[in-house]
Amino acid sequence: MQIIAAVLRDQGQPLALEPLELDDPRDHEVLVRLVGSGMCHTDLLAREAGPGHFGGPIVLGHEGAGVVEAVGADIDDAAVGDHVVLSFPGDVRLDFRSLISGRRIMGVIEGDAVPCEFIPHLLDLHRQGRFPYDELITAFPFDQINEAAQASANGEVVKPVLVF
Repeated sequence: MQIIAAVLRDQGQPLALEPLELDDPRDHEVLVRLVGSGMCHTDLLAREAGPGHFGGPIVLGHEGAGVVEAVGADIDDAAVGDHVVLSFPGDVRLDFRSLISGRRIMGVIEGDAVPCEFIPHLLDLHRQGRFPYDELITAFPFDQINEAAQASANGEVVKPVLVF
């Protein structure tokens, strides 16, 4: 399936919207049609580190919300049509050849929230008028991704959210 993705090809350069070919989900994967995606500070920092730091051109992003389009054979906790939010994966796989070539692995844990518990709690707080998230976010069309990144870097917005 052909998709449009924001690709980082050079350190510190703007993201380029490019067509890419996306495989069908593997047995342990879920295909989600994104509706919105937050721009995380880790994505913005990765842009400064550059794709060479990660082994080549990269597509950033891990904060998203959308609708499940397809599921792999081993998936039993999501179904086509489910509305979902995305976060970091529960496990990380790496290619040991990266370590042999002299690269280091460094991890950072930022919080200990369990998304399937924390997000419903935040939604309850919002319904009660105690968490005005809409005052914290600024929506940008996907094709304005670089403007959103710049607005975040300049402190003009608290949290840019890309809308598809």
